[in-house]
Amino acid sequence: MRNESALTPVKGRFRLLGPDGSELEASEAVFEVGPQALLVQPREAAPLRVEFADVDGLSSADYVSTLVLESGERVEASMLGRRFGGYADALGASLRDYQAKGLLLEEPSGGESFACDLERDGQNGAAEARVYATSLAVIAREQTPFSVPLGEVRSVSFDEERYAIDIETDAGRLSLLRLGKRSEPCRRLLESRLAELRKRTGEALAFLVPGLPTLAARRLAQALPDGVPAQRAQLDAIAPRVWTTLVESAVRDRKLKESFEALSALCPADQIAAGIKETNARQDADGEEEEPEEPEEAPEEEEAEENPMTGRVVWFLFPIISPERSKPGNAIAVEVANRQGRATYLFRIAPPQVYREASWDELRSLARDRIRSVSRALVALTFKREPIFL
Repeated sequence: MRNESALTPVKGRFRLLGPDGSELEASEAVFEVGPQALLVQPREAAPLRVEFADVDGLSSADYVSTLVLESGERVEASMLGRRFGGYADALGASLRDYQAKGLLLEEPSGGESFACDLERDGQNGAAEARVYATSLAVIAREQTPFSVPLGEVRSVSFDEERYAIDIETDAGRLSLLRLGKRSEPCRRLLESRLAELRKRTGEALAFLVPGLPTLAARRLAQALPDGVPAQRAQLDAIAPRVWTTLVESAVRDRKLKESFEALSALCPADQIAAGIKETNARQDADGEEEEPEEPEEAPEEEEAEENPMTGRVVWFLFPIISPERSKPGNAIAVEVANRQGRATYLFRIAPPQVYREASWDELRSLARDRIRSVSRALVALTFKREPIFL
Protein backbone atom coordinates (compact mmCIF):
# COMPACT_ATOMS: atom_id res chain seq x y z
CA MET A 1 0.00 0.00 0.00
CA ARG A 2 1.31 3.43 -0.87
CA ASN A 3 2.75 5.47 2.00
CA GLU A 4 0.71 8.66 1.74
CA SER A 5 2.96 10.53 4.17
CA ALA A 6 5.84 10.10 1.73
CA LEU A 7 3.93 12.15 -0.81
CA THR A 8 4.60 15.26 1.27
CA PRO A 9 7.86 17.08 0.49
CA VAL A 10 11.03 15.31 1.67
CA LYS A 11 14.36 17.05 2.36
CA GLY A 12 17.59 15.44 1.22
CA ARG A 13 20.55 15.72 -1.13
CA PHE A 14 20.14 16.04 -4.89
CA ARG A 15 22.65 15.09 -7.58
CA LEU A 16 22.31 15.36 -11.35
CA LEU A 17 24.73 13.15 -13.27
CA GLY A 18 25.51 13.23 -16.98
CA PRO A 19 25.31 10.19 -19.29
CA ASP A 20 29.05 9.62 -18.68
CA GLY A 21 28.59 9.71 -14.89
CA SER A 22 30.05 13.18 -14.41
CA GLU A 23 28.43 15.35 -11.74
CA LEU A 24 26.52 18.23 -13.34
CA GLU A 25 24.84 19.57 -10.23
CA ALA A 26 24.67 18.81 -6.51
CA SER A 27 22.95 20.53 -3.57
CA GLU A 28 20.47 20.17 -0.77
CA ALA A 29 16.94 19.96 -2.11
CA VAL A 30 13.32 19.20 -1.41
CA PHE A 31 11.73 16.27 -3.28
CA GLU A 32 8.01 16.10 -3.96
CA VAL A 33 6.42 13.05 -5.64
CA GLY A 34 3.44 13.75 -7.88
CA PRO A 35 1.22 11.56 -10.07
CA GLN A 36 3.07 12.54 -13.29
CA ALA A 37 6.46 13.84 -12.20
CA LEU A 38 9.04 14.24 -9.45
CA LEU A 39 9.58 17.87 -8.50
CA VAL A 40 13.08 18.68 -7.24
CA GLN A 41 13.61 22.08 -5.62
CA PRO A 42 17.37 22.69 -5.12
CA ARG A 43 18.25 25.09 -2.34
CA GLU A 44 19.76 27.78 -4.56
CA ALA A 45 18.83 26.85 -8.13
CA ALA A 46 15.84 26.63 -10.42
CA PRO A 47 13.44 23.74 -9.76
CA LEU A 48 13.70 20.58 -11.82
CA ARG A 49 10.53 18.80 -12.85
CA VAL A 50 11.35 15.21 -13.84
CA GLU A 51 8.50 14.05 -16.04
CA PHE A 52 7.78 10.35 -15.70
CA ALA A 53 7.34 10.28 -19.48
CA ASP A 54 11.11 10.91 -19.74
CA VAL A 55 12.10 8.23 -17.21
CA ASP A 56 13.77 5.08 -18.54
CA GLY A 57 14.47 3.35 -15.23
CA LEU A 58 14.35 3.53 -11.43
CA SER A 59 16.64 1.91 -8.88
CA SER A 60 17.04 2.15 -5.12
CA ALA A 61 20.15 0.87 -3.35
CA ASP A 62 22.34 1.93 -0.40
CA TYR A 63 19.79 4.60 0.54
CA VAL A 64 20.12 6.29 -2.85
CA SER A 65 17.11 6.53 -5.18
CA THR A 66 18.03 7.04 -8.84
CA LEU A 67 15.87 7.97 -11.80
CA VAL A 68 17.48 7.27 -15.18
CA LEU A 69 16.29 9.57 -17.94
CA GLU A 70 15.80 8.50 -21.53
CA SER A 71 18.61 10.86 -22.54
CA GLY A 72 21.04 9.11 -20.16
CA GLU A 73 21.20 11.60 -17.28
CA ARG A 74 20.55 10.40 -13.71
CA VAL A 75 18.67 12.14 -10.92
CA GLU A 76 19.72 10.99 -7.46
CA ALA A 77 18.02 11.52 -4.11
CA SER A 78 19.95 10.60 -0.96
CA MET A 79 20.40 11.55 2.71
CA LEU A 80 16.65 11.31 3.26
CA GLY A 81 17.03 9.75 6.69
CA ARG A 82 14.16 7.66 8.04
CA ARG A 83 11.93 8.84 5.20
CA PHE A 84 13.97 7.11 2.50
CA GLY A 85 11.85 3.96 2.50
CA GLY A 86 8.57 5.85 2.28
CA TYR A 87 9.95 8.15 -0.41
CA ALA A 88 11.29 5.27 -2.50
CA ASP A 89 7.98 3.38 -2.20
CA ALA A 90 5.93 6.44 -3.12
CA LEU A 91 8.15 7.31 -6.09
CA GLY A 92 8.05 3.74 -7.38
CA ALA A 93 4.28 3.49 -6.93
CA SER A 94 3.63 6.79 -8.72
CA LEU A 95 5.96 5.89 -11.58
CA ARG A 96 4.38 2.44 -11.99
CA ASP A 97 0.86 3.88 -11.90
CA TYR A 98 1.83 6.42 -14.55
CA GLN A 99 3.41 3.75 -16.75
CA ALA A 100 0.44 1.40 -16.35
CA LYS A 101 -1.93 4.13 -17.45
CA GLY A 102 0.32 5.29 -20.31
CA LEU A 103 0.80 1.74 -21.58
CA LEU A 104 -2.98 1.15 -21.50
CA LEU A 105 -2.63 -1.66 -18.96
CA GLU A 106 -5.58 -0.57 -16.83
CA GLU A 107 -9.16 -1.78 -17.27
CA PRO A 108 -12.37 -0.46 -15.71
CA SER A 109 -13.21 -3.87 -14.21
CA GLY A 110 -11.09 -5.70 -11.66
CA GLY A 111 -7.58 -4.57 -10.84
CA GLU A 112 -7.08 -6.45 -7.55
CA SER A 113 -3.44 -5.99 -6.60
CA PHE A 114 -0.94 -8.57 -5.31
CA ALA A 115 2.62 -7.76 -4.23
CA CYS A 116 4.94 -10.51 -5.41
CA ASP A 117 8.18 -11.44 -7.12
CA LEU A 118 8.11 -11.97 -10.87
CA GLU A 119 10.05 -14.75 -12.55
CA ARG A 120 10.18 -14.47 -16.34
CA ASP A 121 12.75 -15.19 -19.03
CA GLY A 122 15.37 -16.02 -16.43
CA GLN A 123 14.90 -12.74 -14.56
CA ASN A 124 13.51 -12.30 -11.06
CA GLY A 125 12.44 -9.15 -9.24
CA ALA A 126 9.84 -7.45 -7.10
CA ALA A 127 6.56 -6.63 -8.83
CA GLU A 128 2.88 -5.90 -8.44
CA ALA A 129 0.33 -8.09 -10.23
CA ARG A 130 -3.10 -6.67 -11.04
CA VAL A 131 -5.86 -9.03 -12.12
CA TYR A 132 -8.33 -7.38 -14.50
CA ALA A 133 -11.35 -8.73 -16.35
CA THR A 134 -9.43 -9.66 -19.53
CA SER A 135 -5.76 -9.34 -18.60
CA LEU A 136 -3.07 -9.68 -15.97
CA ALA A 137 -1.00 -6.52 -15.65
CA VAL A 138 2.47 -6.95 -14.14
CA ILE A 139 4.10 -3.78 -12.83
CA ALA A 140 7.71 -4.76 -12.13
CA ARG A 141 9.70 -2.36 -9.99
CA GLU A 142 12.76 -2.19 -12.23
CA GLN A 143 11.36 -3.41 -15.55
CA THR A 144 8.92 -2.04 -18.10
CA PRO A 145 5.34 -2.92 -17.06
CA PHE A 146 3.54 -5.37 -19.32
CA SER A 147 0.20 -7.08 -19.74
CA VAL A 148 -0.71 -10.72 -20.31
CA PRO A 149 -4.04 -11.10 -22.17
CA LEU A 150 -6.06 -13.81 -20.43
CA GLY A 151 -7.06 -15.11 -23.85
CA GLU A 152 -3.43 -16.24 -24.32
CA VAL A 153 -3.31 -18.08 -20.98
CA ARG A 154 -3.26 -21.87 -21.38
CA SER A 155 -3.15 -22.84 -17.71
CA VAL A 156 -2.75 -21.53 -14.16
CA SER A 157 -1.16 -23.86 -11.61
CA PHE A 158 0.51 -23.77 -8.20
CA ASP A 159 3.96 -25.23 -7.60
CA GLU A 160 4.13 -26.22 -3.91
CA GLU A 161 7.90 -26.72 -3.90
CA ARG A 162 8.60 -23.23 -5.24
CA TYR A 163 5.44 -21.78 -3.69
CA ALA A 164 4.77 -20.11 -7.01
CA ILE A 165 1.82 -19.51 -9.31
CA ASP A 166 2.88 -20.64 -12.79
CA ILE A 167 1.03 -19.08 -15.73
CA GLU A 168 1.53 -20.81 -19.08
CA THR A 169 0.81 -18.58 -22.08
CA ASP A 170 1.23 -18.72 -25.84
CA ALA A 171 4.44 -16.70 -25.38
CA GLY A 172 5.91 -18.85 -22.58
CA ARG A 173 5.76 -19.10 -18.81
CA LEU A 174 5.79 -16.47 -16.10
CA SER A 175 5.66 -17.13 -12.36
CA LEU A 176 4.43 -15.11 -9.39
CA LEU A 177 6.33 -15.90 -6.18
CA ARG A 178 6.51 -14.72 -2.57
CA LEU A 179 2.79 -14.07 -2.33
CA GLY A 180 2.61 -15.65 1.12
CA LYS A 181 -0.93 -16.15 2.38
CA ARG A 182 -2.27 -14.41 -0.73
CA SER A 183 -1.05 -17.16 -3.07
CA GLU A 184 -4.31 -19.08 -2.99
CA PRO A 185 -6.61 -16.01 -3.33
CA CYS A 186 -4.52 -14.83 -6.29
CA ARG A 187 -4.63 -18.22 -8.00
CA ARG A 188 -8.38 -18.58 -7.45
CA LEU A 189 -9.02 -15.07 -8.78
CA LEU A 190 -6.95 -15.72 -11.91
CA GLU A 191 -8.79 -18.97 -12.57
CA SER A 192 -12.15 -17.31 -11.95
CA ARG A 193 -11.44 -14.37 -14.29
CA LEU A 194 -10.17 -16.75 -16.96
CA ALA A 195 -13.28 -18.95 -16.70
CA GLU A 196 -15.61 -15.93 -16.77
CA LEU A 197 -13.87 -14.51 -19.84
CA ARG A 198 -14.06 -17.82 -21.66
CA LYS A 199 -17.76 -18.04 -20.87
CA ARG A 200 -18.46 -14.52 -22.17
CA THR A 201 -16.42 -15.14 -25.32
CA GLY A 202 -18.27 -18.39 -25.93
CA GLU A 203 -21.59 -16.56 -25.64
CA ALA A 204 -20.45 -13.94 -28.14
CA LEU A 205 -19.31 -16.60 -30.61
CA ALA A 206 -22.62 -18.44 -30.21
CA PHE A 207 -24.34 -15.17 -31.10
CA LEU A 208 -22.17 -14.74 -34.21
CA VAL A 209 -22.33 -18.39 -35.28
CA PRO A 210 -25.62 -19.74 -33.92
CA GLY A 211 -26.92 -23.28 -34.19
CA LEU A 212 -23.64 -25.17 -34.02
CA PRO A 213 -23.67 -28.65 -32.47
CA THR A 214 -22.48 -28.67 -28.84
CA LEU A 215 -18.96 -29.97 -29.46
CA ALA A 216 -18.45 -27.81 -32.54
CA ALA A 217 -19.43 -24.71 -30.52
CA ARG A 218 -16.91 -25.72 -27.87
CA ARG A 219 -14.15 -26.22 -30.44
CA LEU A 220 -14.93 -22.79 -31.92
CA ALA A 221 -14.55 -21.15 -28.50
CA GLN A 222 -11.23 -22.99 -28.05
CA ALA A 223 -10.00 -21.91 -31.49
CA LEU A 224 -10.99 -18.25 -30.98
CA PRO A 225 -10.21 -17.24 -27.40
CA ASP A 226 -10.50 -13.58 -26.47
CA GLY A 227 -7.94 -11.52 -28.41
CA VAL A 228 -6.29 -14.44 -30.26
CA PRO A 229 -6.97 -14.77 -34.03
CA ALA A 230 -7.51 -18.00 -35.96
CA GLN A 231 -7.12 -18.59 -39.68
CA ARG A 232 -9.98 -19.62 -41.92
CA ALA A 233 -8.47 -23.08 -42.43
CA GLN A 234 -8.68 -23.71 -38.67
CA LEU A 235 -12.30 -22.59 -38.48
CA ASP A 236 -13.34 -24.50 -41.60
CA ALA A 237 -12.01 -27.64 -39.93
CA ILE A 238 -14.52 -27.21 -37.09
CA ALA A 239 -17.61 -27.14 -39.31
CA PRO A 240 -18.13 -26.18 -42.98
CA ARG A 241 -20.31 -23.16 -42.28
CA VAL A 242 -18.38 -21.59 -39.38
CA TRP A 243 -16.33 -19.13 -41.46
CA THR A 244 -19.13 -18.04 -43.81
CA THR A 245 -21.57 -17.51 -40.93
CA LEU A 246 -18.98 -15.57 -38.91
CA VAL A 247 -18.30 -13.29 -41.87
CA GLU A 248 -22.01 -12.77 -42.60
CA SER A 249 -22.69 -11.86 -38.95
CA ALA A 250 -19.70 -9.53 -38.50
CA VAL A 251 -19.52 -7.92 -41.95
CA ARG A 252 -22.84 -6.14 -42.34
CA ASP A 253 -21.88 -2.62 -43.34
CA ARG A 254 -21.95 -2.13 -47.12
CA LYS A 255 -18.56 -0.42 -47.28
CA LEU A 256 -17.05 -3.06 -45.03
CA LYS A 257 -18.41 -5.79 -47.32
CA GLU A 258 -16.86 -4.10 -50.35
CA SER A 259 -13.52 -3.75 -48.61
CA PHE A 260 -13.67 -7.33 -47.33
CA GLU A 261 -14.30 -8.72 -50.81
CA ALA A 262 -11.58 -6.59 -52.39
CA LEU A 263 -8.97 -7.61 -49.81
CA SER A 264 -10.01 -11.27 -49.95
CA ALA A 265 -9.25 -11.31 -53.67
CA LEU A 266 -5.64 -10.30 -52.97
CA CYS A 267 -4.66 -13.14 -50.64
CA PRO A 268 -4.90 -16.92 -50.18
CA ALA A 269 -8.45 -17.59 -48.96
CA ASP A 270 -7.47 -20.16 -46.32
CA GLN A 271 -4.89 -17.78 -44.79
CA ILE A 272 -7.36 -15.01 -43.88
CA ALA A 273 -7.71 -14.79 -40.11
CA ALA A 274 -10.30 -13.44 -37.70
CA GLY A 275 -10.35 -12.53 -34.01
CA ILE A 276 -12.80 -11.30 -31.39
CA LYS A 277 -11.94 -9.10 -28.40
CA GLU A 278 -13.77 -7.75 -25.39
CA THR A 279 -12.73 -4.13 -24.96
CA ASN A 280 -12.86 -1.61 -22.15
CA ALA A 281 -15.97 -0.15 -23.78
CA ARG A 282 -17.90 -3.28 -22.75
CA GLN A 283 -16.62 -3.05 -19.19
CA ASP A 284 -17.54 0.63 -19.07
CA ALA A 285 -21.05 -0.26 -20.20
CA ASP A 286 -21.32 -3.02 -17.62
CA GLY A 287 -20.31 -0.60 -14.88
CA GLU A 288 -22.61 2.24 -15.85
CA GLU A 289 -25.44 3.02 -13.48
CA GLU A 290 -28.62 4.14 -15.11
CA GLU A 291 -30.33 7.22 -13.74
CA PRO A 292 -33.60 6.40 -11.97
CA GLU A 293 -36.68 7.14 -14.02
CA GLU A 294 -40.21 7.93 -12.97
CA PRO A 295 -42.28 4.74 -12.92
CA GLU A 296 -44.72 4.44 -15.77
CA GLU A 297 -47.77 2.27 -16.00
CA ALA A 298 -47.31 -0.03 -18.94
CA PRO A 299 -48.01 -3.62 -19.80
CA GLU A 300 -45.34 -6.00 -18.59
CA GLU A 301 -42.92 -7.09 -21.28
CA GLU A 302 -40.00 -9.43 -21.25
CA GLU A 303 -36.72 -7.59 -20.93
CA ALA A 304 -34.66 -7.60 -24.11
CA GLU A 305 -31.65 -9.86 -23.87
CA GLU A 306 -28.29 -8.13 -23.80
CA ASN A 307 -26.39 -8.23 -27.06
CA PRO A 308 -23.21 -10.17 -26.22
CA MET A 309 -21.36 -8.24 -28.95
CA THR A 310 -21.75 -4.93 -27.11
CA GLY A 311 -18.29 -3.51 -26.48
CA ARG A 312 -16.56 -6.17 -28.57
CA VAL A 313 -14.60 -5.84 -31.77
CA VAL A 314 -14.16 -8.38 -34.54
CA TRP A 315 -11.15 -7.99 -36.76
CA PHE A 316 -10.05 -9.72 -39.95
CA LEU A 317 -6.47 -10.02 -41.16
CA PHE A 318 -5.64 -10.42 -44.85
CA PRO A 319 -2.10 -11.57 -45.77
CA ILE A 320 -1.55 -9.92 -49.14
CA ILE A 321 1.06 -12.20 -50.66
CA SER A 322 1.58 -13.86 -54.01
CA PRO A 323 4.01 -16.39 -55.59
CA GLU A 324 4.49 -13.72 -58.26
CA ARG A 325 6.44 -11.04 -56.44
CA SER A 326 5.72 -8.49 -59.16
CA LYS A 327 2.11 -8.32 -57.92
CA PRO A 328 1.07 -6.08 -55.00
CA GLY A 329 1.96 -7.70 -51.71
CA ASN A 330 4.10 -7.75 -48.58
CA ALA A 331 1.30 -6.46 -46.36
CA ILE A 332 -1.16 -7.54 -43.72
CA ALA A 333 -4.41 -5.64 -44.17
CA VAL A 334 -6.57 -5.41 -41.07
CA GLU A 335 -10.28 -4.62 -41.01
CA VAL A 336 -11.64 -3.80 -37.56
CA ALA A 337 -15.39 -3.72 -37.05
CA ASN A 338 -17.52 -2.85 -34.05
CA ARG A 339 -20.88 -1.22 -33.40
CA GLN A 340 -19.37 2.27 -33.71
CA GLY A 341 -17.91 1.76 -37.19
CA ARG A 342 -14.91 0.28 -38.96
CA ALA A 343 -11.25 0.99 -39.64
CA THR A 344 -8.65 -0.40 -42.06
CA TYR A 345 -4.91 -0.65 -41.36
CA LEU A 346 -1.93 -1.91 -43.37
CA PHE A 347 1.24 -3.43 -41.87
CA ARG A 348 4.33 -4.59 -43.74
CA ILE A 349 5.12 -8.29 -43.44
CA ALA A 350 8.90 -8.21 -43.96
CA PRO A 351 11.69 -5.99 -45.32
CA PRO A 352 11.42 -5.75 -49.14
CA GLN A 353 14.53 -7.85 -49.82
CA VAL A 354 13.38 -10.61 -47.46
CA TYR A 355 9.95 -10.60 -49.11
CA ARG A 356 11.44 -10.88 -52.61
CA GLU A 357 13.85 -13.70 -51.74
CA ALA A 358 11.63 -15.84 -49.46
CA SER A 359 10.21 -19.09 -50.81
CA TRP A 360 6.43 -19.48 -50.99
CA ASP A 361 6.38 -21.64 -47.85
CA GLU A 362 8.65 -19.20 -46.02
CA LEU A 363 6.42 -16.33 -47.07
CA ARG A 364 3.29 -18.03 -45.76
CA SER A 365 5.09 -18.66 -42.48
CA LEU A 366 6.20 -15.01 -42.27
CA ALA A 367 2.62 -13.91 -42.89
CA ARG A 368 1.30 -16.18 -40.12
CA ASP A 369 3.86 -14.79 -37.68
CA ARG A 370 2.99 -11.23 -38.67
CA ILE A 371 -0.73 -11.91 -38.17
CA ARG A 372 0.02 -12.97 -34.60
CA SER A 373 2.33 -10.04 -33.84
CA VAL A 374 -0.02 -7.45 -35.33
CA SER A 375 -2.94 -8.90 -33.39
CA ARG A 376 -0.96 -8.80 -30.13
CA ALA A 377 -0.15 -5.14 -30.77
CA LEU A 378 -3.78 -4.26 -31.51
CA VAL A 379 -4.92 -6.03 -28.35
CA ALA A 380 -2.24 -4.26 -26.30
CA LEU A 381 -3.48 -0.92 -27.66
CA THR A 382 -7.08 -2.00 -26.94
CA PHE A 383 -7.87 -1.13 -30.56
CA LYS A 384 -7.66 2.61 -29.85
CA ARG A 385 -7.24 4.42 -33.14
CA GLU A 386 -4.94 7.23 -32.00
CA PRO A 387 -2.01 5.08 -30.77
CA ILE A 388 -2.43 2.69 -33.73
CA PHE A 389 -1.95 5.61 -36.13
CA LEU A 390 1.28 6.50 -34.30
